[in-house]
Amino acid sequence: MTNSTAANTMSSLLDFLKYLIPVLSAFLASFLTYRFSKKDKIRDHLFTYKVKAYLSLAEDVSKIQKDIIKLKNNIHFSRREIGELSPFTITDDLKESINRQSLFLSDKIKKDSKNLETAVYSLATIEEYVGKINTNPKKETLDKYQRAYIECGILIEKLQSDLGMHQIGTGNKK
Repeated sequence: MTNSTAANTMSSLLDFLKYLIPVLSAFLASFLTYRFSKKDKIRDHLFTYKVKAYLSLAEDVSKIQKDIIKLKNNIHFSRREIGELSPFTITDDLKESINRQSLFLSDKIKKDSKNLETAVYSLATIEEYVGKINTNPKKETLDKYQRAYIECGILIEKLQSDLGMHQIGTGNKK
């Protein structure tokens, strides 16, 4: 091989690389953009489902909060029957709601929902006890109703916090 043949081969190779490198760069950039945008799209889609799950749970907890007040007033004031509403049905409704949304709930929210479950379940045992002895409710009984009501509000606040709702509309720009 002569020097001129080697130089021509080297020149051809350099010309080829001169065109190949931008094409490969463009291809790589397109591929990486596709991968990252696909991940963002999937993440956004999953976040949408998470928001729906949290909204549904918050609505259910809000209804449970209202039911707790109805039960507390029922015990405290008149002891009239209020249909199928009882701490047992509220406990079942809460567990069903949490189970229905569990796929999208964070571990922290699942743990926090256990506090509410415990508070509502304690009402079920109190209701059974108060009903058997047929006496006026004690302060401890009414305090447990208040605690369950407060736990509902705490869980709703934690749902909002977990979604980052406290960051929306605060006017703080970084």
